[in-house]
Amino acid sequence: MKSLATVMLSALLALCAGALGAQDADKLTTTGGDVLIGKFVKLEGGKVHFEAAKVGTVQVAPADIKEISLASAREVKWRTGDDVQRQESGTLSSREGKLVLKDASGEREIDLSKFKGINEAVPDERPQWDVSARFFFGWTEGNTETYSMGFRFDIKRTTKHNQNILYGEGNYLQDRLLDEDQVRRRDFAFGYAYRYIFDFNLTIDVTEDLYFNELAGFHWR
Repeated sequence: MKSLATVMLSALLALCAGALGAQDADKLTTTGGDVLIGKFVKLEGGKVHFEAAKVGTVQVAPADIKEISLASAREVKWRTGDDVQRQESGTLSSREGKLVLKDASGEREIDLSKFKGINEAVPDERPQWDVSARFFFGWTEGNTETYSMGFRFDIKRTTKHNQNILYGEGNYLQDRLLDEDQVRRRDFAFGYAYRYIFDFNLTIDVTEDLYFNELAGFHWR
């Protein structure tokens, strides 16, 4: 049987370990009084993502947060505008339960509700290139004796809102049985195409209106 001193020492060590672990972790307190211990991950989609011990990642709206304390300062990417690609850099820390951001303009306390994102996932919107080309050569022997050849190429550059296409093609046909000019076809073409890509939805849901109209018609006497 363990002695009383051994049990007390084990309990004391456990308490010390827990206290040290809490000091190394971030702390989030909600307006409802809930306290989360873990790590502030990011602000994305209007919610704070907080990785809490034994619970996992919890999403909390900025309006529901009373205090946030960070265990240590950290480098972050952030934005307040709508363009997700225009990220700015700074150092995020906390002071008396408030987040403090330090960047090129200075140091200030921040209101999370005025930020669009902090350390959020930024989609890769680099231009996408697509190049395709083909070439053919053919001939016939017998009643007809011809040579034919041709080519086609397409070069596409696509971004979030724009697509530029440069293309070209050509065809050549020679009839070797003719005594006069044996070239029966010789044509070439080059062109450029542009397409603008809209990123909003033009779909209108009229299901509810159609449903009520159907009921009204069905019960009409």
